[in-house]
Amino acid sequence: PDQTINGILKDKNIILVQLETFNHFLLDESGPYLDETFMPYLKELLSKSFYLSNFYTNVGIGHSSDAEFASQTGLLPEGSITLFWDFETNEYTFISLAEALNNYYSASLHADDKTFYNRINIYDKLFSFDELYYYFDDATDKNPYNVINAFPNSLDKTNPNSPWLSEKSLFEWTKSLAIQSLNKDENFYLFPITVHPHTPFKYDPYEDEPIFTSANLPNVDSTTLKMLNFGRFYDDIIRYLVELTNSLSDTVLIAYADHGTGFSLNDVKTLLGDFSLSDLEIWNEINKTFAFIYYPDPDEPNNPNNPYQIKESLIKGKQPLVRSQIDIYRTILELTAANQEIFYYGTNLLSDEHTFSYHAKT
Repeated sequence: PDQTINGILKDKNIILVQLETFNHFLLDESGPYLDETFMPYLKELLSKSFYLSNFYTNVGIGHSSDAEFASQTGLLPEGSITLFWDFETNEYTFISLAEALNNYYSASLHADDKTFYNRINIYDKLFSFDELYYYFDDATDKNPYNVINAFPNSLDKTNPNSPWLSEKSLFEWTKSLAIQSLNKDENFYLFPITVHPHTPFKYDPYEDEPIFTSANLPNVDSTTLKMLNFGRFYDDIIRYLVELTNSLSDTVLIAYADHGTGFSLNDVKTLLGDFSLSDLEIWNEINKTFAFIYYPDPDEPNNPNNPYQIKESLIKGKQPLVRSQIDIYRTILELTAANQEIFYYGTNLLSDEHTFSYHAKT
């Protein structure tokens, strides 16, 4: 990238969010079913942010954990192993994002058990985060990083039967940690990981009010209908993110989806209204997710009547070139000027360089 890009986020706070399960073609309005009324808030945010419209997952059989590895190291996951469980039997040489941002307080947060994907070991031993916050509903667990102890007043669920806590709570914890850092006059790098909508797409807070049913969207799988009906809650998740970012000074939000879902070939053709698509074209759609950068203009006044106000982003535009999860690492290093004396791969998300994406599951 042009040297004027490097360092434009120096000394800014970074919230990097891994969003659970999103297929980019859900934003495509050219088909017969998904129009401007489907996830309108997300679409408005993308129009005012820096939007990566040709962004791909790099995951292998490790799924979400592989996406975490890619974004935190800038390296491709091996693909055929569950890296988070096997990391101690393999040798890795890299400087993680948390290490590179060495003057930043760093924490990762997730609304699930610390043993899920072995995160309790990974975020300490492999990624070198200062702290990992997790959810374990057991009063005998007195660990200060269990959110039932750290944030006892922010333990909402999307559904009482859900084993996880809500994204609303997740971002409330994130905000609390950010404010603590701001009060200490220290920069922060926070990495919340969402969990909804997770296969098989249960615990939708709007499940009693489905937009899509077999009556108005026939000939698709019932799991596909559940995923589509999560669209309203996905918009809510994005609202919570915008509210979080707007409330914090000198803070940039970078978000990406970990992977898509395994729609059947027929369901993709049906949703896009194009039965001429080849298997390869559909495979491409299934592995294309999305990412965006939102850096709200601090000079744009807050609307006291709208906590979810979308401001114009100071970094704005649309990236049509191929990018993938490994490119997040290089971008954060360069924009924060933390790339000195570090050898790294990838392509800056904002540049006009051409590159490729590798899907490790192939």
